[in-house]
Amino acid sequence: MFKIVSNTLPSPLPPPHATDIQNMKLWPSILSLLSSPEPSLRKGAAWVCGTALQNNIKAQRAFLDNDGLRHVLTLLRDDPDKGVRSKAQYAVSGAIKHFPEALEAFAGMGGYDVLGEVITRADDPPTLRKIIFLYNTLMAEDPATAPVLRDNGTVAKLEEVLGKFGEDEDMVEKTVRTLHTLLTQTSTPAPATLAASLRTLKAQHGDLGLTEKEWREFGV
Repeated sequence: MFKIVSNTLPSPLPPPHATDIQNMKLWPSILSLLSSPEPSLRKGAAWVCGTALQNNIKAQRAFLDNDGLRHVLTLLRDDPDKGVRSKAQYAVSGAIKHFPEALEAFAGMGGYDVLGEVITRADDPPTLRKIIFLYNTLMAEDPATAPVLRDNGTVAKLEEVLGKFGEDEDMVEKTVRTLHTLLTQTSTPAPATLAASLRTLKAQHGDLGLTEKEWREFGV
């Protein structure tokens, strides 16, 4: 069970029991901790949210109904603590994956703009890496996501990531894979500057998990 004590974080159960949060009407108490002045409490509350939401449609529904998605998006965009932002990203991801209604709400809240801001700041590589991976996951679930990302300037943002993190092979691999998904799903040719960067990165890092056919689709 969960025990709520004033100004303390509930001790979480394993994810299969996460719906107990709703049954015990604990979402308001947990979400209130996202506004705590203590970073450790904000971080812990975001972690509890993210853990409860993993592949749990009932928890995702309750989280959305309690306006939790808006709270964690705000943390992801604005919190000064990197640890809090990381757990907020975890909660955002858990809230919207495999739940089209939450993804629609996310878009309506400016969620894609928030993710774009985090990518543009590029000051938190672990969270940046997770967002890029999330993009690819969302496009795999619903190809309608790709045009939204394209129209939000995501290609240019990801090209900037390649320029800033070209020595980080894992970051490059995730970014290149996401770019390939985005460009192919929207039938968008790679900009000339991107194709040139990709040639350099391929020479530096190898095939990065792409087939020769996929590289040719980039124009490389």
